[in-house]
Amino acid sequence: MCCASLFFYICLRGGGGESLPCGRDKGRLFEIVFFDRKEAERMASRPMRPCLHPGCGRLTREGYCPEHRPKKERGESAQWHKLYNLPVWRRHLRPRQLLQEPWCRICAAQGRRVRATVVDHIQPHRGDRALFLDPGNLQSLCKNCHDRKTALEMRQRR
Repeated sequence: MCCASLFFYICLRGGGGESLPCGRDKGRLFEIVFFDRKEAERMASRPMRPCLHPGCGRLTREGYCPEHRPKKERGESAQWHKLYNLPVWRRHLRPRQLLQEPWCRICAAQGRRVRATVVDHIQPHRGDRALFLDPGNLQSLCKNCHDRKTALEMRQRR
């Protein structure tokens, strides 16, 4: 194992894993015990609790047991969501837009000054790469306004 993946702790006479010889500290015996990353994470994990699903009593650390864990599905947007990981979006388009227009456009139209945190596509791109990368199709919005606008667009599409 390499040094970067080793964790250690000092324990009073006990424990498992590979250990260094015992030493003395104020008369107490101790040893330094080394664990690999997985074992250390397992030891430091949250306590087991009942599943949050009504009527299920299975113990879990994540909130829901594997059977009742909510499915995270993006639906239609899963096809183009990878565009948001493009270097041109993350390093150029998004930061440039937030610098050029630091305040929410919708809030500004209502006379409020709210810091923008989201770069929104004025016309939904739906996977069209040219429309996605068009700087003229971008606007800065606060999360509240962006979520409201997106929900309205989704309702209108149904």
